[in-house]
Amino acid sequence: MNNSIEDYPDKYELKQYLINETDQKNVVSINPYLILELLKLELLDLDFSNIEITIPSNDPLRALLHYNEKVVAIDSELREERKTFSILHEIAHYVLPTHFNRIFLCCESHMSIKTDMSNEKEANQLAADLIFHLLDKRANEYKLNSKNIKLIGNEYKASFEAVARRLVEKSMKKHMLVVYESFYNKHQKSSRVKYCIVSPLFKKHYHAQTIHDDNNKIANNLFEEKGRDISNSIIEETKIITPAEKTLTAKNEYFTNSYNVFRIITVK
Repeated sequence: MNNSIEDYPDKYELKQYLINETDQKNVVSINPYLILELLKLELLDLDFSNIEITIPSNDPLRALLHYNEKVVAIDSELREERKTFSILHEIAHYVLPTHFNRIFLCCESHMSIKTDMSNEKEANQLAADLIFHLLDKRANEYKLNSKNIKLIGNEYKASFEAVARRLVEKSMKKHMLVVYESFYNKHQKSSRVKYCIVSPLFKKHYHAQTIHDDNNKIANNLFEEKGRDISNSIIEETKIITPAEKTLTAKNEYFTNSYNVFRIITVK
């Protein structure tokens, strides 16, 4: 095949090119090392804590790309699924047309859903599109619950949080994902909403994209249960009020991956 990556400026075409050229069209768990080989990028596995790089001290470096040297480096301490996403994130910087000829130092915040940097958002999106290229075609075949999130995460070698987000984003039902983080409030451990994701149908019907639910009792208790299996969830039925002051009956499923607590709201 004589086509090169420059022939695919569209993000969807870029994704398909990388998948097809590495013969991963029907591969569930994407192999980023084959894409590195295709693009002739060198990968370095480094301990960033021993390297002097000027970055904010509270935002650890996770990966970097030196475009002209064709080098990707990742933190050697990352778990396997985080390594995969980090490599794909840097590959995205390398192939996306507006990211050329730069050095990217990518910290934890850059690979977060909350990043406000357009280049990082684009790299995150393409990385996720590569990981879930097969899941997107069958996302609605799965019932959205913690057991299936665990099953898919293990199958795709992706984080449970990323799987939960993807399933909600692709769902044709009325779902909201609430992600809680723990913090200390006046020296007392508590929880607060980190971010929310809603399905297109939820947004269309209720015009809501977030809820205010800090210091949630169930979330607080789950943060205290380290090592609890993600499929060991807590289910309850509650009433929620939309911004339009409409009261809805909803099923709530709470679960944790030991780092965050998740709540899937399903409106009946």
